[in-house]
Amino acid sequence: MNKSAKIYTRLLAETSPEAEADDRVIRFTFSTDQEALDGHRILAGAWKSKDHDGLKDFKRNAIFGWAHDMTRPPIGRVISIDERNGVLSGAVKFAEYDFADEIYRLFRKGFIRGASVSWFPIAYKQARGPDREPGALDFSRVRLLEISAVPVPADPNALAEARGAGLNLSAVSAWAQNAATKGKPAQRQYARSLVSALTAPVRKTSMANEARTIEERRAHAAELRGTFQNFGEYVRAVVEARHDRPDPRLSRAPTGAGETSPTAGGFLVPEAFSDVILTTLYEDRTSILSYLQRFNIPEGSNTLRVPGVDETSRANGYRWGGVLADFVDEGTVEAPEFPRYKSTQFAAEKLIGYVVLTNELMADVENLDTFLRRAIADELRYKLEQYILSSAGTGAGRPLSVLNSPALVTVAKTSAQASGTLTELNLRTMLYALPAPSRRRAIWAASESAMELVGNFEAVTRPASGSTNPDDLPRIKGRPVIETDVLPAVGTPGDVLLIDPAWYGFASKPMASALSAHVLFTSDQAVLRVTWRCDGRPLVSAPIAATDGASRSAFVPLAAR
Repeated sequence: MNKSAKIYTRLLAETSPEAEADDRVIRFTFSTDQEALDGHRILAGAWKSKDHDGLKDFKRNAIFGWAHDMTRPPIGRVISIDERNGVLSGAVKFAEYDFADEIYRLFRKGFIRGASVSWFPIAYKQARGPDREPGALDFSRVRLLEISAVPVPADPNALAEARGAGLNLSAVSAWAQNAATKGKPAQRQYARSLVSALTAPVRKTSMANEARTIEERRAHAAELRGTFQNFGEYVRAVVEARHDRPDPRLSRAPTGAGETSPTAGGFLVPEAFSDVILTTLYEDRTSILSYLQRFNIPEGSNTLRVPGVDETSRANGYRWGGVLADFVDEGTVEAPEFPRYKSTQFAAEKLIGYVVLTNELMADVENLDTFLRRAIADELRYKLEQYILSSAGTGAGRPLSVLNSPALVTVAKTSAQASGTLTELNLRTMLYALPAPSRRRAIWAASESAMELVGNFEAVTRPASGSTNPDDLPRIKGRPVIETDVLPAVGTPGDVLLIDPAWYGFASKPMASALSAHVLFTSDQAVLRVTWRCDGRPLVSAPIAATDGASRSAFVPLAAR
């Protein structure tokens, strides 16, 4: 082993320990192949494969430690461990002495849930892709060094409840008091969070208690309205909590959201502030998001199935998937038509945004509030438009975009049209590629370079100066034009889109519990992390065969020129 090489650790705060039938044995998920908070991934097969066994050395002395503290005895022994499909899991038998017994009972009762592995890297490469963190690594071969239980989520309310439930935590408290000042940096971080948790007042209810109902969480969020003067003051309170100065008005995000690591500062955003951010998105008529068909994904689920109709033709008996109306002669019995229904399933993935905050900005609460409202909403808007409109939206863990829709009807360029150009004939042809009902609802989306050419067309109208037009947008053939910086340069497919937004669905989790804030620290900078679960999908699956024989669609791009 290269002694100068870095040893890595990974915390899995969402692990769900399951008790075995045997006494003092609990099963754990120690690690997965998903991207961690630091951006790294341990790929499937990295722990164990046909020609590599990174678990062999660990199994010779398979101890289960506490908070990576090698100065104290282990709290248990890993009696089985294996990797399957990128998931490292196994069973731990807890030791029988006071400290180990306290940790065992905390896990068994669900008051703490964290496990952390440390490993030595053997083979790895720089992560690639627009959504990966700078400096992130993909590990393809690693050697397991040690596994520890860790006090994450060390939620004050959760451990206060553990004390209130009669659990004796004196041994854990003694370790925390000592390690908070004398331990290694990572141990001090764990220990300080435990000291805070073990000295917190006992409350009857807890935001981290998974048995707490959704209604109670919402009621608690509602209580926070007005207690912070603005969003900037709330964020500063979160930052201060990271320094072990928790504000009593803060409340941890629900554990089911996977956003409760105290090292990441997971707190529920008061409903009033999350409302403001999302309202900014939905009411901005210069963004595509305000026009789409919106659905709410219910609490307790990350999926939503929306019923629809499979209309592929405007011929009689096909409209709305098979609805039929006609005059009939007296005494004639018309054969019934049954609509052909389809459904669209939304899977709400996490959209995560990061905002770097300087000390100067955090010191100015009023300007911090204005900055955050604008910055967060604008970044969410950019990424959602990118995945909803452009080729980036593949549907694999992302929204399925208009440009990748199977219902697309692409309009060809005109004869002998020069490259990198856009003509009024292009736009007129696009308009008539829409079904007639869609033309009354349609919106245009155009890249910045395409808008430079559109501005001189006779088909374009603009509101007069001082107009009361609510969106103040230019119009092509009477329909609003959204200029967006997510579409490609003029002449590239997708530089101009014509869309019936009623046939594109955007689904998200309810605002009251969907957003949470996290604070991480790199040097002296704070990083605010905002998470929102959402998804977007076209609601039609194929072009429509029109009555006149043409193929039309709710989504019309212009081909390459």
